[in-house]
Amino acid sequence: MITNEQMIPGRFLRIQIARRLFSAIASCFSQGGVVEVVTHTRATTYKNVTCFKLGKASVYVRSGRSWVCIDFARVVFSGDDNE
Repeated sequence: MITNEQMIPGRFLRIQIARRLFSAIASCFSQGGVVEVVTHTRATTYKNVTCFKLGKASVYVRSGRSWVCIDFARVVFSGDDNE
């Protein structure tokens, strides 16, 4: 058994951040909004929650047949398409 002093600080921080981000993405889509994922080279707008998935400690977005981690990308939430 480990003691409180032996616990690793921030042990579950990554999964908690990923869960909150995925929840915010799903909430945006349920309100009819769009999500834009911005990297240094590209900005892509998504209109469907099925393009995203929650991994063990990260959020992923579909890119063709593969999944790409968006941990270090900026995620922008918009109310609707006309903004």
